[in-house]
Amino acid sequence: MSPRRVAWPALVWILILTACTVMAYGRSVHVFFSQDDFVFLARAAGVSSAGGLVRSLAAADHFYRPVPRVALFVAELRLFGLNASGFHLVNLGLHTGNVLLLFLLCRRLSGSTLLAGLAGVFFAAHHVPFLAIYWVSGAQDLCMVFFLLLSLHLCLRWLEVRRSLLWAAALLAFAFALLSKEPAVTFPLIVLLFAFIWQRQPGTSARTRQFLWCASRYAVVLCLYLLVRSQKATESIQAEGPYAWALSPGTVLNNLYTYLCDALGVRDWLAVAPQRAAWVCGCVLALVAVTFVASRRYRAPIALGLAWFAISLLPMLFLTQRAYSYYAYLPLAGMAIVVGSLVAAPLERIFAGGWSGVPMRRIAGGAFVSLCVVCWLWFSAGQIRAATEQDPAGILSKSVVARQVSAEVQSLYPTLPTGSTLYVEGLTERNAWAVGNGDMFRLYYPGVVVVVVPEGETSETVGNRGDSGYVYRFGGDR
Repeated sequence: MSPRRVAWPALVWILILTACTVMAYGRSVHVFFSQDDFVFLARAAGVSSAGGLVRSLAAADHFYRPVPRVALFVAELRLFGLNASGFHLVNLGLHTGNVLLLFLLCRRLSGSTLLAGLAGVFFAAHHVPFLAIYWVSGAQDLCMVFFLLLSLHLCLRWLEVRRSLLWAAALLAFAFALLSKEPAVTFPLIVLLFAFIWQRQPGTSARTRQFLWCASRYAVVLCLYLLVRSQKATESIQAEGPYAWALSPGTVLNNLYTYLCDALGVRDWLAVAPQRAAWVCGCVLALVAVTFVASRRYRAPIALGLAWFAISLLPMLFLTQRAYSYYAYLPLAGMAIVVGSLVAAPLERIFAGGWSGVPMRRIAGGAFVSLCVVCWLWFSAGQIRAATEQDPAGILSKSVVARQVSAEVQSLYPTLPTGSTLYVEGLTERNAWAVGNGDMFRLYYPGVVVVVVPEGETSETVGNRGDSGYVYRFGGDR
């Protein structure tokens, strides 16, 4: 087969995947900042030199995630200022990059451009990363997955050409993933999956011991990360609170089932139609079993995808209070491989002759694939629209409040003198959190002391304004 015949289908799929991602999540660029965004922006605004950046990267944090929380926010703030659309474009770009990296990985894994394209469409338009894309601070998950997929590509390439620079880049990408979010700790186990599954694919020269060597080096980086994080992060496993953990088998199985329903798009049925959700999950798992037995070519991708999904979920399965959909962003990549295999396997005969086969066969196969893509985009659009209305974690409603507060205060006070005090009144506890508990005002008025007056009180009760005091009341001038 000529190089052109190999390259063109992949190029077409890359264009399709990019278009699907933009159609699914393009509206996110119109969303404003919200809560944690202002905290990280205020921190980034305080970085004015290379030395300051290094100190910020090394500073202790409740969750030690300096790559997205410091480095990315500093870069974005320098590029876009306080234009939220630029930040959301970066999030959208990261998700698009993850989609394309997954496509290329599946193509390398199976040798099937069809499987890779279908898996990419599933991943691109899925509602699971909704909050990670619509919330600027969700870049933490996007960065983690980007660096993990990049590291895996570099590792596989190193196994082929054995260049030290590639291996160093793979380990560095893994370190960046660890410094983006904690679930990256499962990555060495995913590499072990490749040791026992991927290396058995036809035409693969890598051996099990080579993958084991790679996994051991990743484990060394992981140990170094855990050592650093133990010194930098102040939080630990909690017995209560929003990040409480429990080793109960019931908790683990319930969370696993919840995230499985999330991946299959039936989580909303858990409360209103649990039997229907169970029926869908059962049918999909039965289809997985049948495809695994009947299609020898897709056994390795299915096994890898299922194991990837389960292993990368491990850090979230023990949380008792939180089970946000976007926590399953990395596991979704594994489920995408499974779903792509389930759809590609029945089409194996249709495409058996390749692009040079019987014209009617190609037309029928292309029409069916197009129908699958359109149906998935239509279904995903409904899921994303529902997520917008339900507003998980209240991020979108808080961004509306933050935009309103931003417009009001800047209209009332275009500038404020350095050293003066701005008292902020009339914010409920929720609205105060929406604007980062005062960090938003500190961004607009550097050098001004900002005092967020507790709910139900006034500026007179918390301090003497004097001649240098200014007051902003949410929802009205004063």
